[in-house]
Formats: sequence, structure tokens, C-alpha cells
Amino acid sequence: MSAPYVTGLTALLREAGCSTADEIESVLESTGTPITNTRSGGIHTKPRVNALAAVEACLPEQPNRCMPLIIPGEMPDEASILCL
Repeated sequence: MSAPYVTGLTALLREAGCSTADEIESVLESTGTPITNTRSGGIHTKPRVNALAAVEACLPEQPNRCMPLIIPGEMPDEASILCL
């Protein structure tokens, strides 16, 4: 029953900036959480989908957008910087 989840995540990844099937497959494999199956038939380790990590990997890098937050009557200091 993983197909509906992967299909939905594929749509999210396309919106986040991954455009090709190969890129999406690579992101899903590289950001997945390794899960080891030790049932009979041998030991197999495969990645489990990590949706947050996959979407973050597809987002374009954005510069740190910080600006001074100036409150009238107060002196600016390090705590007066607002980052978005």
C-alpha cells in the first residue's frame, strides 16, 4: 500500500522543484531512512520514504533573508534581527 503515499509525495516533490522521474527517484533513495528486514530469506536494507527530507532536498536554495528589526526608542542589538 505504499503506492498512494509515493504518488502523493511525487506531486509534492514536483511542486518543490524536482522535475524529472530520475531526480525524484534519486531524492527518495538518498533521503530515505534505512530499514533493515531480518525475516527469513536474508537480511535486506532498503530506504523508507522520509517526506520532509525529500521535499527539503528539492527546494531551491534561498539566501538567508534577514533584516534589522528596529523598534522606536530601543537600541538595535543582535536580538533585533528578524530572519524569514
